[in-house]
Amino acid sequence: MEVLVSLDELFSKFRITASILGARLDKVTLLVLSKKILSRRSEIARFLYKPDVWKEPEDI
Repeated sequence: MEVLVSLDELFSKFRITASILGARLDKVTLLVLSKKILSRRSEIARFLYKPDVWKEPEDI
């Protein structure tokens, strides 16, 4: 779950940066953020494709 939280934080930083800079978002900033996101791709895929991640909780 920490992987998804970390990814959400990266996307939040991207949204904040984009809203502050508007259309002036430079190529370097985009490259840095996209590399950070892509570097987590295998961790996220491992988490999402675990068989028990999407199981419904048992009724108590």
